[in-house]
Amino acid sequence: MASIEELDQLDSGMGNSDACSPEMKSLLPDDEDDEEDESLAERLFGLTEMFPEEVRKFGYNVGTCLCTCTKGLYKFSCSAAWLFFSSSAILFAPILFEIERAQMEEAQRTQQKQVLLGPNTAMSNVNASSLPMAPPVTTNLIRGSPKVEIRMAPPIPLWKLASATGPYVRLAALSGAAAVALGAYGSHRKYPQEQDPENKLLDHKQIFEIANRYHFIHTLAVLGLPLCRAPFLGAMFLMSGMVLFSGSCYYYAFTGDKKFSKLTPIGGVCLILGWLSMCI
Repeated sequence: MASIEELDQLDSGMGNSDACSPEMKSLLPDDEDDEEDESLAERLFGLTEMFPEEVRKFGYNVGTCLCTCTKGLYKFSCSAAWLFFSSSAILFAPILFEIERAQMEEAQRTQQKQVLLGPNTAMSNVNASSLPMAPPVTTNLIRGSPKVEIRMAPPIPLWKLASATGPYVRLAALSGAAAVALGAYGSHRKYPQEQDPENKLLDHKQIFEIANRYHFIHTLAVLGLPLCRAPFLGAMFLMSGMVLFSGSCYYYAFTGDKKFSKLTPIGGVCLILGWLSMCI
């Protein structure tokens, strides 16, 4: 038979009443509160562990490839848009200049006819049968000679004279507005920092200021093209030079990419030719 001491050491299977009371439970530390709740990302990442290792690697590779392709497509679209608009400005600007010039020359001829021959000459191409009959014209005679009335032609405004040579004032206005907008944007932008092979820090903001300064100067040059003998030639060279020179400098200053740097000297040559065309 078991002794009394052995019976006391045996576990009765019942907990201590003092330790299991509600008062004691409130004093004891709660181990469940020490565990931090998992975030949604951690839970989702934990769910991936149920898949095999090959499936997880394949999903990671697909996600990385999609991210890389999206970044490459965005960069390509930016470069393609810049090339499209700059090429359109170079190729189609001369055609637009010629169309506008032809229209202004025709308007100038019509205005000269009105000044010399009268306002009714502008309607000479209209069918005479569709017009009402004009009243009879009487001529006052003084000593056998008709009375001649001399009228001075009204002065032509300066803006009409400038517009008659082509849309160069409008081009200068648009270019000046673009230069001001780019200058305001570039003054508040953070530029990338890059070092050349000689460990010299390249100042992208200084490159932007040079491009913006040349943009402003040659915009003023376009404004003076109506006073030249060959304004079309000067406008073609100056606009092409601003797009190639200032545009490539803007692109490099904003992105740090030198893939359009080969166009910068070509734009500088176009700007020089534009100034020389004013000597013709």
